[in-house]
Amino acid sequence: MSGEHRRGFLKKGAGAAIIAGGLFTATGVGSDDDVGIDLPDPELIPNPDTDEDWADSQADAGNGRTVENGYEFDGERLEVAWAAEHYGGSGIAPAGMYGGGIAVADDTVYTAGEEGVAAIDDEDGSVRWKNGDVDAREPTVVDDTIYLSGDEVVALDRTDGSVRWETDLEPEDGFSPATVAYGGVYALGDGTLYALDPADGTTTWRRDTVEHEDEHWETEEEFATYPAAANGVVYASTNQLTVALEPETGEAVWKERTGSHVPPGPTRASATMVAAGGGGYTDWGACDAQTGERVGGGTGAVGAVSDEVCVIEQDDSVNVYDAESGERLWSLYTHGNSTIPTLSGDTAYIYFNTYNATVSSAYDGKLVAFDADDGTEKWVLSLEDERVGTILAVSGETMYVYNNGEIVALREDASDDEEESGDDEGGEDEQDGDESDDEDDGDEKDDGEDDEDC
Repeated sequence: MSGEHRRGFLKKGAGAAIIAGGLFTATGVGSDDDVGIDLPDPELIPNPDTDEDWADSQADAGNGRTVENGYEFDGERLEVAWAAEHYGGSGIAPAGMYGGGIAVADDTVYTAGEEGVAAIDDEDGSVRWKNGDVDAREPTVVDDTIYLSGDEVVALDRTDGSVRWETDLEPEDGFSPATVAYGGVYALGDGTLYALDPADGTTTWRRDTVEHEDEHWETEEEFATYPAAANGVVYASTNQLTVALEPETGEAVWKERTGSHVPPGPTRASATMVAAGGGGYTDWGACDAQTGERVGGGTGAVGAVSDEVCVIEQDDSVNVYDAESGERLWSLYTHGNSTIPTLSGDTAYIYFNTYNATVSSAYDGKLVAFDADDGTEKWVLSLEDERVGTILAVSGETMYVYNNGEIVALREDASDDEEESGDDEGGEDEQDGDESDDEDDGDEKDDGEDDEDC
C-alpha cells in the first residue's frame, strides 16, 4: 500500500464530547487522553437524529446520491404529482461538478439558486416561504437549520427562511456545497477545507494542504474536492490524494494516492468505499472507506456510491463497480448523453438527455431503471409519455426530476392501489360468502355423518 495510514482516535479536551451516535465538534484543542473510539467506524452516523432519505443536495453527508433500502419505483405507474419552479438553474450539473441540487425533509422540498431560496409543500407544490435575498445553492437540512453555499456559507431558519448566520471568509471563488455532520459544517473554499461551528459559523479549524512523503514520492497539495462525511470521519481529496480526517481536529486518519487530476467536484463515501474524481478524460480513484487501501480507479467521474456499488460516468459510457473489490460489474455505452445517476434500493436510475449526444441512442429522452448489480433493464419511461428529466432527489415514494425549469414530483398512480384494494375487498367478500356456504355445507355434512354413525 503506497499511502500513509494511521489509526485515529478522538481526543477528550476543551469542549469535546461524545454524544449518542456521533461526535460533537470541539472548538478547543484536545488533550492526549483518548476515549477509545477507533476511526473510521461505520457505526458512527453523521446525523443520527435525521431520518430523511434526501436531506442533503447529494442525498446525505456522504454525497453518495444513494438511498440505501430505498423505494423501488414502478415506471409504468409514475405520473406527475406536482411541478414547481426550480431555483437552481438548468437542473443538476454533471457528476464531477455541483449545482442545482435540492433537499427534502419533513414533507418540504428546498430549492436554492440565483432566484433565492424557497420551501415547497411536498403535497401540492405550493410555496411555503421564499427568501429572495440569499444567493446560495445546494441546501442541506439538519435539525431546524438549512445550510447553503455561495460566496459564503449561509445558515437559514427552516421555518421561515430568515438568515441565522453567514460566514465572512471571502474566498475568491466562493464555497463548495457544505457537508454537515458530526456536529460540524465542512466546506471547501479556494483549496482550503474549513470546519465551522453550526451554531454561529465561526471557524473551528482550517486545513490548507495535505502533505505526503515516502521513498518514491513527495508532495504538498491543497484540497480539490468538497468533503463527504461517513464512518466517523470527514473525507476529502487533493489532486492526487484522498484523505480521511478527524472531524474534531482535521488531523489525518489515513491518506492514499488515488489519481493524478481531480477537478472541483464531490468526494462520495459509503460505509464501504470513498471515491473522488472529475469527469471526461480526468481521473477518478477509490479507496476502502475503513482502511484507505486503494481499490479502484480510472478515467471518468464518480456519479454515485453505495455500500454495494460505485457508478462511474465517462464521456460515452456508464460503468458500475463492486464497492468492496473494485471489480467492474457491468458497463453501458451511452453516447455521452447520460445524466448523473441515482441509486435507490437495488436499482440505478439514469435519465438520458436528448441534446447532449453526438449520436442518437435508444435511450434519448428516457428515464431508465437498471438493476444495480448486473445492469438488467427494469423499465423505461419516455419524455413523450411523462415529464421525466435529470433526477434531483428520491425521497420516500417520490422521485423529483428537473424538467424545463421546474422541479417535477413523480409518484405512482394512487388509483391503481385503490382499484387493487377494491378488487381485494371484493375477493374477500366473495371468499366470505364461499366460507359461509362451506359452513352450511359442512353442517349438513356433519348432520349426515352423525346420522350415519347412529
